Amino acid sequence: MKTSLVIPCTPYHFCNSLVSVLKAYENGTTKPDEVIVSLSQAPLINKMTIEQETKKYLKKCVSGNIFEEFNIISHIGKKTHGPNRQEGSDVATGDIIIYNDADDIPHHQRVEAIKHCFETTDAMHINHWWCHESCNFETFDKQKIKIISSEEICKKMIKPYHHPLYAKGGYGNMFGRTHGGNTSIRKEVLQKIRWKDWTELQGAPAEDWLFCYETAYTYKKSVILQLDLIKYSGAAADSLWQLKDWCNFCDEKSMGIK
Repeated sequence: MKTSLVIPCTPYHFCNSLVSVLKAYENGTTKPDEVIVSLSQAPLINKMTIEQETKKYLKKCVSGNIFEEFNIISHIGKKTHGPNRQEGSDVATGDIIIYNDADDIPHHQRVEAIKHCFETTDAMHINHWWCHESCNFETFDKQKIKIISSEEICKKMIKPYHHPLYAKGGYGNMFGRTHGGNTSIRKEVLQKIRWKDWTELQGAPAEDWLFCYETAYTYKKSVILQLDLIKYSGAAADSLWQLKDWCNFCDEKSMGIK
């Protein structure tokens, strides 16, 4: 099963955080077979300062010395979050697409865990928990990963509402700190669902919220891994991390290990 990693990226993140994300995948237990960086407003790079080490590493990636397949898609104009993910998805050749924002550091077993779940279940769509960037990742046994099933998600998140736009709360948040943007799908999901621009949200709070809910409604085969597989950074992560309902999710009992 071929894996494609799609990274929507801005010029700022291209210069400052993208390499850290790529190195995390390089050193992971399972590398993605294909990496696609979808770069919004690429010409702005020429006006920014890029460290020599960053340039050297990206050159190694492009030359095929780090990942088997590596591609940077450069867009002249601005691509917002949804369209930027969609552009990367359109050229992805993998059976499964794993999304990773360009400033969020992945767990070293992220690809391993997601690929294992797709290979051993009929899931069409996989999400997982996130943790604050100050946390330390723990190694786990993929055979012992706890999964919130599609049946439970349908019962509690889908059936109570008649349409994705009527759904309440953040996607998956009733089950834990679920990240919407750093999601994963079987590529065939894109035959029916696409990432929306901000002008197409029809009142939905965010493009990742709508994408995840639409996928869950359409296929009813969405699951959530009870593991912190991404370090979410930024002001939003700082404030969300303080929520009382989530304050105990980083202890050993809730790491998804039996």
